Amino acid sequence: KSKSSSANNATTTTTAAAAVVVTSAQSTFNNQNEDDDDDDDNNNNNANNNTNITTKTNANANKKTNTLEKRLFHALHTSKVSNPSIKEFKESWAFANAVKKFYSPKNNNHNENDNNNGIDLVLDVAGGHGALGALLLILLKSTSKSVVIDPACDSVRGGVEKAWGNEIFSAGYDREERKELKYRNECLRTGLRDELEEAIHGQSPISPKRILVVACHACQHLSDETLEIACSYGVNVTVMPCCQKDLTNGSFKAAAKQLGMNIGVLMDILAAGKVLSWNNGREIGVRYEVKMKIINESITPQNRMILAKAVDLNGDDISNGGDSERVKIKEAHERLSRAYHKAHSNAKRGVSCFGQKLRA
Repeated sequence: KSKSSSANNATTTTTAAAAVVVTSAQSTFNNQNEDDDDDDDNNNNNANNNTNITTKTNANANKKTNTLEKRLFHALHTSKVSNPSIKEFKESWAFANAVKKFYSPKNNNHNENDNNNGIDLVLDVAGGHGALGALLLILLKSTSKSVVIDPACDSVRGGVEKAWGNEIFSAGYDREERKELKYRNECLRTGLRDELEEAIHGQSPISPKRILVVACHACQHLSDETLEIACSYGVNVTVMPCCQKDLTNGSFKAAAKQLGMNIGVLMDILAAGKVLSWNNGREIGVRYEVKMKIINESITPQNRMILAKAVDLNGDDISNGGDSERVKIKEAHERLSRAYHKAHSNAKRGVSCFGQKLRA
């Protein structure tokens, strides 16, 4: 009986232990399944997150690479537009961006609706296909109208509207009126004057300081005439001349040769000097802030721009924070006067302007 009882007790103990092992194993298996499910969920979440990150990264990369310049260029290609050509598009793009930088208000506190800030009207002289006028409509927020003046524009117009229509006319999305691109099939000698007369003295007059005349590669004397007419009305003007010639007795051509300069470079500097001259614009109460800018020579060898901004004759250029040329000249004159008096004062004492004693 004792042996039988011991055997029964051993069997009971063994059965209980086995049950504990089985229960423990089942619990471990269930926990492992739960952990595996959690891992699967985490892996799925990580995969989704990685997909979202990749998608966002690709979207950002596409956004960075799909620039406005590339969109406009590819629009010309897909629309099979040959006017403007690739070279003309690059010239117009570089020109328009230089214009945007120069004429945009430099002080963020100034509103583009002020008379001294922003451009309302662009007159594109010798603009042909109208790419430059169209690009300025797109890039200049305040500009609502661009007129292309060219005696041959009827034969090459229409391409930019076909390719860039959405960009041109949606550029004024925050304005009540639509932006407008027009063509005037006429020479600048009459067409430019008539457009300026209508804009400044017509039924809806525009301040001359909010008008910009541009000419990209107006040949020979046409760039000079564009500058002359624009300045006579006191409006802003920018040109990039080409095919320059010395129309005097050849003295400037000879001087350029002696100086080792290209005649085109010298004639462009002379043209900028004419706009910067003392009397230019005085009759209508303005003077001109003039700068020259060089675009990339790989685009065109005729790459020198003359940018002229009309400012009040007796006032500072508001858009430039009051840092006018007149103030700079006054400060320079004061420094020169001090140096002049110091030099002569030292001479009387027998001391040179370099601090050395002068010999008797």
